Amino acid sequence: MANKLIIRESDDAESLHNLLKDALTKEQRLIESSISRIQNELNALEIKYGMTTDQFIEQYSKGKTSDSLDFVDWSGLYHLYQKLLRKHVQIQDLQIVR
Repeated sequence: MANKLIIRESDDAESLHNLLKDALTKEQRLIESSISRIQNELNALEIKYGMTTDQFIEQYSKGKTSDSLDFVDWSGLYHLYQKLLRKHVQIQDLQIVR
């Protein structure tokens, strides 16, 4: 179910609608760019350590890895990646209604 952003009828409702639509489009592009960059970083760590991010997160959350800087970064990147994916879906599901 999509969330709705309702714009009340006014003299500048059309320009406000366009402004919001453009802002959301730009935000989506920024999020998509960030997701792509983080995916590349996650892939590099997967290659370096020979395990998938899901495998790493499972081990890391159980305390079965060291607290090396790479592993702390990897965990942080994973959580940021998940947050950005949720944000992407939220914006994608948003409807602007006039």
